[in-house]
Amino acid sequence: MSENGIYQSNHVMRFTERKWYECIKEYSKRFIEEAAHFIPFTGTLWGFAYILTEAMDSKTSIGSLALPVIITALLAVLYKAWLKFKSYTPEALQDENETTRNIYRKRKCGWPFALAEQMLANRIENIDLTLNRIKKGAEFIEPKYVTADEYYNWLKLRPAALKQLVRATMIQCTDEIPALLSDLDESEAELKELKIRLTALVQLYEHTMRYETECYQIVPQEPYIDLHKMTFGWTEPIQRGIYEFMGILHSLSTIDRKLLEAGKVQPPNFKITVQVPENISEFCRILDDITSSQT
Repeated sequence: MSENGIYQSNHVMRFTERKWYECIKEYSKRFIEEAAHFIPFTGTLWGFAYILTEAMDSKTSIGSLALPVIITALLAVLYKAWLKFKSYTPEALQDENETTRNIYRKRKCGWPFALAEQMLANRIENIDLTLNRIKKGAEFIEPKYVTADEYYNWLKLRPAALKQLVRATMIQCTDEIPALLSDLDESEAELKELKIRLTALVQLYEHTMRYETECYQIVPQEPYIDLHKMTFGWTEPIQRGIYEFMGILHSLSTIDRKLLEAGKVQPPNFKITVQVPENISEFCRILDDITSSQT
């Protein structure tokens, strides 16, 4: 953990958005893919028109229907290409929800940050709910008994484990993920890399949940019962840090492009302050006193 609890990194952010000519280019690709269906569509419609005119004993020449048939077939191809264009999702995002996929499809200014925020929110929602239930006592946690030596070693390592967990989480939030987002493009490779880095952060958040769970799971022993209670809620700074990180992503995703280009707004830095629990120093002192009195 940094000495003052501040984690910060500076990255030059690139703000991109989907241009109109890129939309035309992408639609053209979908149209070319669907163009192969033009002849089958035309043949089917022509056959239908022929059967219809014969059945109705119409005086209308079948030849006069050629143009309407061709136009209808062309419109069908254009429509199918449009549907494909509007629903296209890269392979890396196929398993994401519709909200996430729509962020990619629209690709408005700041879309990489909106994408990361939504993907992270989807992944940590259940962890957040579980953490909050644990702290409220609304989550059943089966008690676990350990030996006296195991308990003492577990208790002694709580502050060091917390500091490592905070440091790893905040490095992900202020360095690893921002470094990728600063110049993220829509390629499959970079989208997959984003998923990998977000997964790493989520895994750290899962460790945070397990860290908090252990406080309620492991049965305290004498003479450490009051000391044990001091460890409850030590994961709160990590939760706040994650929320702060998501707030920065949201600010970057909603930045006004015109104001940005005019120099009237500045993108926020990835700066997160995470203070260790206030009672952690007292915890270490009391533990040392108990240890000294027993030797």
